[in-house]
Amino acid sequence: MGKLKGGEVSVAELAEKERTVAFLDLKAQLAQIRDEMLSAVVPVLEGQQFIMGSEVAALESEIADFVGCKFALGCASGSDALLLALMAHGIGSGDGVVTTPFTFVATFDSTNLSRTHRTAPTSRS
Repeated sequence: MGKLKGGEVSVAELAEKERTVAFLDLKAQLAQIRDEMLSAVVPVLEGQQFIMGSEVAALESEIADFVGCKFALGCASGSDALLLALMAHGIGSGDGVVTTPFTFVATFDSTNLSRTHRTAPTSRS
């Protein structure tokens, strides 16, 4: 038996403790921004305008200013954002898109929806 924080623990318990890796503490992050976040989110929830509402337009404008461009567009998902980027550049049927094999399925889905040819680089020996 070993000791951990003043008490006895088994080898199995100690091994389990050593395998635990703190990854992300969302509760601690929320505690820091809770009031600010709620003051922004509650009016959106109460107004029920999740698409094309004044809060959405304000958010898009703020994001555009933040990144230094004329426009920003809020999307429902990363898949939508990738598809819109392909469409905005006129990429579509018959065009090729090179992607990485180490990606999320949304990359494939977006290129599939835009009817492009997809290729992923492969390592050759």
